[in-house]
Amino acid sequence: MRGRRLRAAGLVLFGVVLALLGGELLARWQFELPDTMIEPDAALGWRHVPNRAGWYSESAWRFEGKPRIPVRINSQGLLEREYPLRKADGARRVLVLADSFGGDFGVPFDALFPKVAEARANAGRPERRYEVINAGVSGFGTAQELVMFRALGRRYEPDVVVLAFYMNDVGDNGDGYRRRPRFSLREGRLVSEAPALDSSDIESLPATRLLNAHSRLFRLVREKLIRWPAARGLLARLHLANPRVLQADAAYRGWLAIFLTEDDRTAEEQWRLTEALIRQLRDEVRAAGARFAVMIFPMEGQVYPERFTPFWRQYYAGRDYDLDRPNRALARFLAREEIPALDLLPALRARAAQGEADLYRPGDIHWTPKGHAIAGEALVEFLARQGLLGP
Repeated sequence: MRGRRLRAAGLVLFGVVLALLGGELLARWQFELPDTMIEPDAALGWRHVPNRAGWYSESAWRFEGKPRIPVRINSQGLLEREYPLRKADGARRVLVLADSFGGDFGVPFDALFPKVAEARANAGRPERRYEVINAGVSGFGTAQELVMFRALGRRYEPDVVVLAFYMNDVGDNGDGYRRRPRFSLREGRLVSEAPALDSSDIESLPATRLLNAHSRLFRLVREKLIRWPAARGLLARLHLANPRVLQADAAYRGWLAIFLTEDDRTAEEQWRLTEALIRQLRDEVRAAGARFAVMIFPMEGQVYPERFTPFWRQYYAGRDYDLDRPNRALARFLAREEIPALDLLPALRARAAQGEADLYRPGDIHWTPKGHAIAGEALVEFLARQGLLGP
């Protein structure tokens, strides 16, 4: 009897090992990592790798059928063509500081909103050359965009600097993430702290790092499970996922706090810091001889409210929200500071009301080429209205 049980257990174990081996071989056949385009940076926290060319896909798994998109980074580390730092005579230059909406590898380069704006500005205007330079990097908040202007942006001699403000920037500015430059307010003054470039937030167990490096099946299963909040917490506690995934849930909660109908102390503190960062950037842009404007990017759930409620309930079940509150707050601040502002929410909502359900990519917070086109065209019209494109 005991021998039969051992043979049965052996067969089960053999079957499990064979299934895992087969799954691993299948995963390896179907898995191909995109090229790495980001590297650590002592001032910015991270940046694009200069002169890097490769490809990106929203999924590394071939069976998901996501397209490969060519990506090329210029010599200054921008997702941009090669522009000389010195501006040509007669050219008018607009610098766009942005997060992943500018540094978006998920659409073709010419479909990015700064490039749409550049093409639109130059259409039918042979007497003047307009250059709209894209300084967007994924994950940046206002603090990193301020540092980006100091480190590189001003060297491009812009005539106009546009800050692309996405609504999660309020939370990003105050989340304390050690890998980004951090600012705080002390007695009303901005105080900065350089980013930490250590490895304190990587998977802590050697076995997990080994599996992550060598098992495609492990990465596939983890990638699918990590999309569920309960699974994220379990994986992190078992050291099978980066502890940062738990901080991500906290970050989502921080991002959403600005939509609460009642006042929230954390959100108020993040707004004060954000306002100070925008004010500081404006002052430095003006000191460099350029004009400053802000472009407000709404979250997908503000454009499609039916998509917001399920997400909200994960973090603030039973509490009320106001989808327009952050935009009103930011608009009031910008008006007080006499900063020209373009809020894209009305334009995107109008297109959604006309039945356009594809302005954001499925399962993503970013625009499709159609969303980028609306933003790029709106930017040129706004700059012209404000007299920022010159005579």
